[in-house]
Amino acid sequence: SAGDQRISYHGWRGREEIIRILGGSDIVVVPTLCYDNSPTVVSEALSLGMPVIVSDLGGGKEIVRDGETGWVFEAANRQQLQDLLIRLAGDKESVARAAARARDSVAHLSTEQYSTSLLSRIES
Repeated sequence: SAGDQRISYHGWRGREEIIRILGGSDIVVVPTLCYDNSPTVVSEALSLGMPVIVSDLGGGKEIVRDGETGWVFEAANRQQLQDLLIRLAGDKESVARAAARARDSVAHLSTEQYSTSLLSRIES
């Protein structure tokens, strides 16, 4: 079988291509089963103004503010993820509100902000 044509695996891509690929999306879904302490894809998507759905494993759940900048579901709980996707497909207002909050929620994670914070602590 060819699989679901609505789903694409892109593998590693540079930032410009990530922006192009995500440009046609409403939400990024990161259903990880791994304990990644700071998944880059989550902060990148938020920095582009895209809400993110993450599983409750690893650091994604610490970056996403559940119900505000994205949503958190129980890892490996397919039914919960499916229900969430169906609900959000019919609730464009919640998706738009989360998208509006996304960029600001990760502004403190930018390289510039991190560097400034680190330098101020070193100089203290």
